Amino acid sequence: MVARRQAHADQVRHVRGEVRGVNAAGILVGAEYRGLASQRRPVLWRDGEKSILPYPPEFASFFEGVAEAINDDDVAVGHAFHNHNNTVPDSPPSTLPTALRWDGDGVVVLPRPEEATVSRASAINAAGVIAGSVSVGDLDQIAVWDGDQIDLYALPDDLGQVPSFQVRGINAAGLVVATGLADGGFFAFVSDRGEPTRLRGLTEGVDAVASGINDDGTVVGASISSGEGALAVATIWVDGEPGDLNKLMPSGSDLRLTQGIAVSNSGAIAVRGIDGEDMTHGVLLLPVS
Repeated sequence: MVARRQAHADQVRHVRGEVRGVNAAGILVGAEYRGLASQRRPVLWRDGEKSILPYPPEFASFFEGVAEAINDDDVAVGHAFHNHNNTVPDSPPSTLPTALRWDGDGVVVLPRPEEATVSRASAINAAGVIAGSVSVGDLDQIAVWDGDQIDLYALPDDLGQVPSFQVRGINAAGLVVATGLADGGFFAFVSDRGEPTRLRGLTEGVDAVASGINDDGTVVGASISSGEGALAVATIWVDGEPGDLNKLMPSGSDLRLTQGIAVSNSGAIAVRGIDGEDMTHGVLLLPVS
């Protein structure tokens, strides 16, 4: 594995907005802020040209949304918030997110149980299978959409009270990686069709945060210690075992890697790091052939 600090590129495109996902063709998705700082609209950028992703016509009260991910077939997923008390978009009293899918045929609302109040779509794999979350009352569950079919899976039963979690990826085998907060600490796990496996930090008592997964099931993220002198250490999990990505850096490097962001099927890893002056850098770790 070799490290490359990403200081330049052959071609650089700047877009105005918040980027959440990219596919092999370089198409970006995310959100653009408008009006109030809290109001976003879902956006796709192709060759630097912006396209506003539409809301479903039956949901006229949608006023904010974000596209979270896109696959190589240019199918994007995300969610939009709608005001369920009135249709006035300015300063709404309350909002509920609804999961959406965008493709060449337009936008569709992803199905959810009738009793569900919240749905979010956060990841999509090459086959078009989508992962996210659904809330039924106070119960949050992982949601996996395959066409019009939705399957709901429970979180690990040892988490206790879970105020929030987010799906971070789904691979070709349908493994879903997620991360969140529970009982004041971070947690991460991989769900195999409803069989969740907790990811542990590098050392005892250290929390785990997951950011991405590849088709081999390799997960990247961070191990985070709490309390005074808290540190984040970029971490890789292979077969569930954590490893320190800093050990892959060349000796004498001034960078400390703090979080693995994404891992490709070829084993390339995008990582965030900081130098001795606390400046943030992007690093690409490449496997040695």
